[in-house]
Amino acid sequence: MFLRVASWLWLLSGLLLCLPRQANGQWVRNAWIRKYRCDGHSWTHVTFGTTPFWIDSLRGQLDTVNGSTQLSLSILAVHDTALFGCDELDLTALERSLQLKVLGKYTGQIVRLKSTCPLPITPDLTPHVEGHRFSTFQVDYQLEHGHKLQTLAAEYDFRKVNGQELDCAAAKVTPYIGTPYAVAFNLVPAGVMALVGAAAWQTHAAELGVDHFVDFSSALVSHQGPVWDTIMDIGVYLRYLQFAFLSSSLSIEYPGFLPPIASNLAWSSLMFWRGPYDGGLTWPGVEQGIYVSNATFGMDYMVRMLGFPRIMDFMFDAFLNLVILMGALLAILGAVHMLASRWNPEMSSRGVHTPKLAYMSAEVCLSLFSMPLLAYMSNDLMLMGYLPKYRVGLVALTILVLLYVHYIITRPFLHSQRSTELSNEFQYTSKQTISIRGALKSLLSYIPHFMPLLQAIAVGALQSWGYVQTIVLFAAEAAILPIAHKPRRFEYLCCDT
Repeated sequence: MFLRVASWLWLLSGLLLCLPRQANGQWVRNAWIRKYRCDGHSWTHVTFGTTPFWIDSLRGQLDTVNGSTQLSLSILAVHDTALFGCDELDLTALERSLQLKVLGKYTGQIVRLKSTCPLPITPDLTPHVEGHRFSTFQVDYQLEHGHKLQTLAAEYDFRKVNGQELDCAAAKVTPYIGTPYAVAFNLVPAGVMALVGAAAWQTHAAELGVDHFVDFSSALVSHQGPVWDTIMDIGVYLRYLQFAFLSSSLSIEYPGFLPPIASNLAWSSLMFWRGPYDGGLTWPGVEQGIYVSNATFGMDYMVRMLGFPRIMDFMFDAFLNLVILMGALLAILGAVHMLASRWNPEMSSRGVHTPKLAYMSAEVCLSLFSMPLLAYMSNDLMLMGYLPKYRVGLVALTILVLLYVHYIITRPFLHSQRSTELSNEFQYTSKQTISIRGALKSLLSYIPHFMPLLQAIAVGALQSWGYVQTIVLFAAEAAILPIAHKPRRFEYLCCDT
C-alpha cells in the first residue's frame, strides 16, 4: 500500500516540478520574424558618408481578416540624403522581389505595397546622424492558410532605377504553432517525465520488498535505496530534454519551426519564470503579434523569444528558479516523509530531519540542473572583454565549484557500481593495484556523466562559433557511445596492469 501511495506522490511531484510556466508573451504572439542576408550577398557594412542606403529592421503582424490570414510587414530603411534621393528608388523592381515562398514554392498574394520615403522627422523618429532620413515600406500579403510549422521566406531587393543595387534583406517568418500544439509540446514531455519518475520509484522500491518502509532522510544522505535511484533515472530523461533545448540555442541557422518548438522545453533548463529582475534590460517581446528578432542568434535569440532579460543578465533568473525548485522539493520531501512516518510509527518525523532534507534538496536540484546552469554561466566567458573582471572571475570559480559538486554527487553511484568487482579482485591483487584500478575506473565511468556538462559549457562559451559548437557536441557524443556500449572492454584496455 505504501509503495502505491509513494508512486502517486512521485507522479504528482514530477508534475508540479515540470509543469510549464507561462513566459512573457508566449501565448499571444502569432509569428516570429528574422532578418537574414540574401543568398549570394554579404551583410551590409554601414559606413556613414559612404553607404547611401541600407535596411535597418523588419516589423510586422499576422492577423485574420474575413476568414483569411493576412501578413503585414514593415521594412524600415535609412538613407544618406547627400548620396541618395527617394526618387531614385526602383519600386517596380522592389515589387517583383516581394513574393513569399514556402519550401521553395510561391505562396500568397501581394495585396498592397506602400512606400513612405522619407518619413517625417518626429521626436520619436529622429536620425542620430545629421543628413540621414528614415523611410518605410509596408507590404501586405493574403495567405491561403496559417502555414503552421512552416517558414515564409522572401528577399527584398532594393535597387536604383539605373539598376545599381542598394541593399538586400531576407525575411523569414514562422507563424505561431497555435495554443493547443504549444500546450502539448509543454505538457507531454513533462507528463512523460513524471511517469518515468513514478515507474522508477515503483521498480526500485519493489526490489526492497512490499513491507519495507523507506526512511527518506537516511536514504538521501546515504545515497542508497530507491530514492536516489529514482532521482538518477529522472535525471537521465531530464538531460535529454535539456540537450534538446540547449542544442536549439546553437549559433547556427535552423529551420524556422525548430526554435519555437524547442522553446517549449525551456522549463527543463530553469527558464520557467522571468522573475522580478528587470533593470530596464528585458526585451520588449511581442510587437503586434510578431516576435521581432532582426539580427540576433544562438542563446540570445532563444532568450529574446521567451521574453527574458538580455543574455548577460537572465542568468540571475535561472538561479532564482533553482532556489524556487529547492524550496518546492523540500516541501514535497517533507510531506512524503511525514506520510511515510504515519505509515510506519518507527520512523520519526521530528524537526531533526529538516536540515538533512534541506541539504539533500539542494543536492538533488544541482544534480538535475547543473547542465543548463553551466551553459548560462559559461556565456559570460565569451564576453570576457566586455564584462568586469571580478564578474568573469566569479563565474569561472562558480563553474569549477559546480563541476566539483556534480562529481561529488555522482561519485557514490560510481563507487557502488564497482564495489562488487573490487571486492572480488581483492583476494587476487595487491591493495596498491586495486587503488590504481579503482581510480582509473572511477574516471572512466564518470566520463558519460561529465560529457553533458562539457556540451553545456560549449553551448555557452562558444556562442560566436556555431560550427565549433556543433563539432564539440558531436565529439562528446562520439566519446560517450563506445564507453556506454563497451564499458568492460575499455576498462580492460585502460586499467589492466
